[in-house]
Amino acid sequence: MEKIAYFLLARRRILLAVFAGLAAWSLVSALAQEPEYVLVPVAARDLPSAAKVSSADVTMARFLPEHAPKNQLARNDIPSMTVAGPMRRGEPFTDRRVIQPHGLSAGENLALIDVPASHARLLRVGDFVDVVNLTTESAEPDIIARTAEIASIEKSGTDAGSTVGVIVTAERAHAIMTAQLHAPMTVLPTNTP
Repeated sequence: MEKIAYFLLARRRILLAVFAGLAAWSLVSALAQEPEYVLVPVAARDLPSAAKVSSADVTMARFLPEHAPKNQLARNDIPSMTVAGPMRRGEPFTDRRVIQPHGLSAGENLALIDVPASHARLLRVGDFVDVVNLTTESAEPDIIARTAEIASIEKSGTDAGSTVGVIVTAERAHAIMTAQLHAPMTVLPTNTP
């Protein structure tokens, strides 16, 4: 045992230098190792609501796996889709940010409703709303469609108004568009179905 202690004491400087070198090498290796990234398709520029996406509007960005968005779309599937709401440059494309024009489920249609800009600012794509006829002689509101999901919001450049696209049945879409010819309409936020 004394021989081992003597051996270690006699060579302690060499051993300290070796251990210090190993520690430094480990630190440099850890710092030099590049973290794993996930490639995510994002908007290459600011896109207005209802804009048709071209391949030039899509670029890829690196995200850490824990920060990558859920339900992201494949890059090749995005061109020809329509932006559901305004997108900022660098914002990821997910199933809620773009919609497939004419790609609604069977029996679904998109009805467009003109609403005041101040009202549209409170709404988001994916919200559920009741579509209401504003000119009615009854004390109760004339609800034309209940719990319709908002698929798009087109905000005009002025405060004049905005256009909200809601997903409804073909029959409800016809009723909404016809009623809008005769009277102003609005949408009221409601609970999800």
